[in-house]
Amino acid sequence: MKNKVMRAKEVLELSGLSLSTLARLEAIGRFPKRRRIGKNAVGWIESEIFSWMDSILNDGRKEADHE
Repeated sequence: MKNKVMRAKEVLELSGLSLSTLARLEAIGRFPKRRRIGKNAVGWIESEIFSWMDSILNDGRKEADHE
């Protein structure tokens, strides 16, 4: 998989999170860290976002198995 840089709009649409929730999760280490890609620009690495999404889905499956 290529390591495409995703901008905030893409990350928000893909994750379903709000910008404030994304920032809060990022600050506590529960979401991939943004990377500086320019003087006034940041982005997230696509593969890290997909790995985070996989872990969320796997956690949900584990919880469902324990119910």
